[in-house]
Amino acid sequence: MVKGGEYMPSIDGLLNKISDFRCVVDGKEIVFPGILQEESGNVILNARFPLEQYQKIRIESDIVILGKVSEAKTTLMGCHIKSASYAIGDSNISIYAVPNEIIVGGCFSSTPMAKKICISTSDLNYMFSGASPLKPNVDISTDNPSVLNYTFPKPIVANDKYGRIQISQSFGTQWAVGFYRHNIISVIEYSFTISLPVMEAVGKVSAARSLFSFFGNGYISFEDITFEIDGDENVYGLWLNYREDIPAVNEPFLIGTSSFENQFQKVWDAWLVLYESANPIPNLFYEIICNRSTKVNGFLNLSQAIEVYSNAFRYDDAKKLAASSKSKREIPLKYIYQDILSAYNSALGLVDANIVDYANGFSNMRNYFTHYNSGKYVEPTYDELFAANYILRFVLLTIVYTAVGIPLDCILNCKKRIIFSRLDYDADVIMQYSKKKK
Repeated sequence: MVKGGEYMPSIDGLLNKISDFRCVVDGKEIVFPGILQEESGNVILNARFPLEQYQKIRIESDIVILGKVSEAKTTLMGCHIKSASYAIGDSNISIYAVPNEIIVGGCFSSTPMAKKICISTSDLNYMFSGASPLKPNVDISTDNPSVLNYTFPKPIVANDKYGRIQISQSFGTQWAVGFYRHNIISVIEYSFTISLPVMEAVGKVSAARSLFSFFGNGYISFEDITFEIDGDENVYGLWLNYREDIPAVNEPFLIGTSSFENQFQKVWDAWLVLYESANPIPNLFYEIICNRSTKVNGFLNLSQAIEVYSNAFRYDDAKKLAASSKSKREIPLKYIYQDILSAYNSALGLVDANIVDYANGFSNMRNYFTHYNSGKYVEPTYDELFAANYILRFVLLTIVYTAVGIPLDCILNCKKRIIFSRLDYDADVIMQYSKKKK
């Protein structure tokens, strides 16, 4: 990373170097030695702190710790004391402090305001449909010494009420004795009309990550994060602790840039409407792609996400279907499924005459797990639950793709992938389950 024309080390360059740190306790600035270390994927501060001042720190309080490590100004935001130990008679205490975020390149006593934030990640590389931006140069000569040519692909851009978002591809380099390596990276850049607190800026760019997670049908990590401040030429690095170690998408995305690059403004506008009016949908999907919700929980999360969408955008349609029902409570679940399956059947390709049975099957399965009325509902087998998860996952993806304006032929192409290639068989499994009686 570069700031103001000079090199700024990454977080790895700050580890295991004894440095001086400081913080304010009870209105007094305390200077103390410490070292940043990596522990279980998080960066922690191992320090020797004055015992008298430590006793004045409220354990539940978050504190800001400033320092200078490897000549780089460093801010540890939201630190809390994980553990502490001392020997009788010692005037200092050993503490382990865990920050929520670490800012590299500046010392900030309060939360900085970001005018622009950039996220780089290789996890998005499979989303880009075009040729690689790096092309080998086969005609190397003294007049043309470069071994690689960079094509500078056109960025994909949209404007919104917060500012301007841009996605693009670039490349980074690594070198050591004996090798020089180039790697392609994808970049999400968000410039704000009005500066935002830095973690709020991270939240805004997370909306883009959620959209692209749907396009990839999998997890996308944040790798390097930088931000800029209005009126300041420096670029600051941001490290987030408590990162999740989850396998990312390692195959071409279901929806690549060729499906939306020429209409990204329309796609982004529609996505913000969905994201901000029905936020449980991306949150529930996130639980699934993070592998925290599998089997039964995965099914319940998918069901809940579809119900949230129905309530937010198709309530009246489901209510019309339920008009003949004598139920005086909320719309029975089977009508919600029936409406959704009918509305998106051009992509799903289900047998129209069987949609009522499919809806009953999903509804009975959902009710078995949520009401556990074993006298009324049949427990689904592993194969039946497996089939339901695959169908409902494709239903949810279809809902999102359709909502943001992805063309139908692009959605239909998703069914050619192995993961969704057996949807017809899965539909037959749900059909048979719907006919089971106690």
